Amino acid sequence: MKNRLFIIIALALLLLCVTGCGGGKPAEENPATKPNIDIHFAPDASTLEAAKRNGYVVFEDSRVTAGQEIWDDFVAKTEAGEPCFVWLASWYSPDEWRPEPVMYVEAVEFDGEEYVYFYHEAGVNYIKRYKYMKKYTEDGNANVDWSTSTRYFLVNDERVTWNQIVRGMFSSNSMNWVDHETVYRNYTPRDGAPGQ
Repeated sequence: MKNRLFIIIALALLLLCVTGCGGGKPAEENPATKPNIDIHFAPDASTLEAAKRNGYVVFEDSRVTAGQEIWDDFVAKTEAGEPCFVWLASWYSPDEWRPEPVMYVEAVEFDGEEYVYFYHEAGVNYIKRYKYMKKYTEDGNANVDWSTSTRYFLVNDERVTWNQIVRGMFSSNSMNWVDHETVYRNYTPRDGAPGQ
């Protein structure tokens, strides 16, 4: 009996995490929010070199390696209220959790009033809508190999801070979760640090 109860509780918690933390809706199932950009027709990003060649903002292990001027132009246009979009390619090196390198393709569209975040997973396009894009900059301490960290994140509450988002991610209370998407992250290496 205890085993059955444990399994039921574990499945309920898994279902809660899957439905509560994802937040994106398949574009095919949500015609009212049909995306203006289709990830299936994204410029070629089959390799890191192709993504750099084809106009993506490219992040390699959370450091911008191509397209910084594209990102800066996107930010300037959004601040001016001008509709625009940007393609993002995030590449991660193999590590203890991933035996192979992996690259994710995403897009952010600003329609003049709100931000639409697009991503593709398991053959399905997903979209999430947000009202605000916020910037967070942090100076590194002696324990990290970067001097400055810059992030842009999408939220629906203008008062939300990056610290609240981080607290929510690590909280055992799911009510502390803050719906957000980090769409830009760049760690400036400290002089002499690996990757410099």
